[in-house]
Amino acid sequence: MFNPPKIKLKNKIIDMINNKSDKVDFIFLIESSFEFTKELLSSKLGETFRLFQGFALSHGGFVHLLYRNNYQDNLEMIQTELPALIIKGSKTSKGITNDFYIAGCHLYPFAENIERRVSELIEINSIFPKDSYHIMIGDMNMREKEVTMIYKNKLLDKNKVVYYNKNKESTWYASFFDKAKIHIRARYDKLFYSNNIDIKKFELFGNKNDENKFELLSDHLGILTKIKFL
Repeated sequence: MFNPPKIKLKNKIIDMINNKSDKVDFIFLIESSFEFTKELLSSKLGETFRLFQGFALSHGGFVHLLYRNNYQDNLEMIQTELPALIIKGSKTSKGITNDFYIAGCHLYPFAENIERRVSELIEINSIFPKDSYHIMIGDMNMREKEVTMIYKNKLLDKNKVVYYNKNKESTWYASFFDKAKIHIRARYDKLFYSNNIDIKKFELFGNKNDENKFELLSDHLGILTKIKFL
């Protein structure tokens, strides 16, 4: 979400989402607001996307989901008190219908809260049935050492093989709030996915303007990913 003193960035964020949504089925908004989703859907995006009526509440605001119109009757929310919007959906292709689960996450922040974050991730993953197609994506607030610990100690359900997209780029910039902190950055935003999914594309966006110059639209970058059911 844009910083209130930088309200002028709102339209740039809306334009960026529109530009990236051409072949997208789902858009999770982290630290969102109902006012922002209303303005976003008032743009061109509203011609092909709808706002899912359920939402999740996290420490920084709401987690919302926008979905392409053709999924209207194929989505249901999994009710939890976790800081994640967890959706069960179905997709039919070539006469075969597959159920899938997607979770837009905003886990608890700050370095000292490792146990809480890891616990939240484990609880979210426990909701998915064995052998199901599922992804967990969003602002996990996780340091790399936490992910290493999760896999080293096999903390995720052993019956569900879950991979982690090991992008090496920073996804969070302290300089959005203070230009003197340009050197402070981290990889807080993650993508976890089941072993029956292939990641065909993983792209970060939101740090370049139309002239290809560095300009942060938010403290976090967006993630654009293309997945394939195996």
